[in-house]
Amino acid sequence: MSERLVTKVARRGITGFTDSSGRVWSVTAYAEAAVRAAMAQAATDGHLATLAENGIDLVIVSRLPFTCPRCALWEGKILSQDGPIGFRQVESAVSDDMMDVLVEGTVAQARAAGLLHPGCGHTLSGYLPKRQAVVALDTEHRRKAGARVAALENRLTQLSHDAGMPRRGDRERI
Repeated sequence: MSERLVTKVARRGITGFTDSSGRVWSVTAYAEAAVRAAMAQAATDGHLATLAENGIDLVIVSRLPFTCPRCALWEGKILSQDGPIGFRQVESAVSDDMMDVLVEGTVAQARAAGLLHPGCGHTLSGYLPKRQAVVALDTEHRRKAGARVAALENRLTQLSHDAGMPRRGDRERI
């Protein structure tokens, strides 16, 4: 029996297999999925390395209109690449002000819990204080974040004016 099976595989090659979830994959489809997943992970890792090289440890997880339960826990959360979790004081990326930031976990913890799984549409972006207004959960935090955004907008406008350079609104969208 085993000799016949080996001969058959040798003649036809491996045409596919069934994964642990019961899905049947052709070798081609599986290879394509594996390459896509590896490319997405490499792109994310490259982005995180670039942020780290530029002194940016904190990232924020994007929000999507539809998400899976594994990712829903992390949407809009601030993660650390290498530092501690919990509340911490960090220097603003756009001013010299210090601010309190709640770091919900590390990138490694989020990935281990399923964030950025194959086929996931979420992204990690460098955390900037302007983004606080987007993730604020209650009215008071939203108001404070909005006031901070307005102050930073005024400062950017003044710096742009002083430097004689036009602002690019398309680069400032959240």
